[in-house]
Amino acid sequence: MGVRVYFGTVVRAAPVPMGGELSCLDWENKKIEGKIPIVPENPNVEQDPNPRGNTRGCRGIQIIDNKVIAANYHTLQFFDLNLNHVKDMSHGLMVGIHEIYTNSGEYIWVASTAIDAALKLDLNSGSLIESFWPREMSNLSMSYHLKPLDIDKEMDNRLNFLSSSHIKHPSHLHLNAIAEWRGHVYALLNSKGLIVDLTNDRVVIEDESLKGGHNLLILDNGYAFVNSNFKVNTVIIYDINKRELLDTIDLLKFNWIKWLYIKSLTFSLLKGKTVLRFRKTLKTARPLFLRGMDIIGDQLFLGLSPASIVCIDWRQKKLLDAYNYSMDIHVCVHGLKIYVT
Repeated sequence: MGVRVYFGTVVRAAPVPMGGELSCLDWENKKIEGKIPIVPENPNVEQDPNPRGNTRGCRGIQIIDNKVIAANYHTLQFFDLNLNHVKDMSHGLMVGIHEIYTNSGEYIWVASTAIDAALKLDLNSGSLIESFWPREMSNLSMSYHLKPLDIDKEMDNRLNFLSSSHIKHPSHLHLNAIAEWRGHVYALLNSKGLIVDLTNDRVVIEDESLKGGHNLLILDNGYAFVNSNFKVNTVIIYDINKRELLDTIDLLKFNWIKWLYIKSLTFSLLKGKTVLRFRKTLKTARPLFLRGMDIIGDQLFLGLSPASIVCIDWRQKKLLDAYNYSMDIHVCVHGLKIYVT
């Protein structure tokens, strides 16, 4: 049995054409087997006003029917397992894509983060099948005093939210991850610290530690995993059935990750040459920022910055293996998906 890790990167403060790539990693041999730039095109993004990477790089990744689906800012790009391009798929409501989700060869869910929408699209035609707009849902909007987004849903909105000003609105939810479980659709609303059941318009988990969180994976038993960057870089595990916290994994308790943290700060300080420039760098990029997650049995794969991947036994809380792709904290992993051969 072999394991390939398909992972995407986002490069903070880089020009959009050099803002990230999709890579295929032979996990056992720690060898990059191929990589390809991921750039938002048709329509092109000429300039990104947000140095942290608002439109840059490779976001969510899924694999279905031996096709790798990688999201950029407004488009899903399809590749074969050797990263040969197959096709692209986009829609006027794909705006600021983060994570994507599918367990079917028929459809895919897209987290359209800039406009707080969960979109379900036909994988063959690209047509919109269904959508959720939590800012317009009665229970959520009433409980959190949300106002609908001012948007014409029938027009092409893909370049209409390039500025980050909309995320400062008190009603912005930052819907950035979607999962299905037992026939219901769940979403992470990280600005409010919520996991919600969109199908039933209800809050399942409310936790301040979810603010700034990424990824949402729900196992068959109802265990939900989220990457948290709130105060401490941790993986949080909830029991969706009981609607309660189950466990946490503090990444800085692992020596390799602690080494990566210190080494990357040293690298950034030396590269910056001055303390002032170093501080400016940390406003744009910081070490151990968590994005990217996949689970194979007891093995939890995580992406972090500077671009690295770790494999943890999540039950025993043991670091099993690790790989460093770049020591530059501007380069961070975003999308991540495991393929077992």
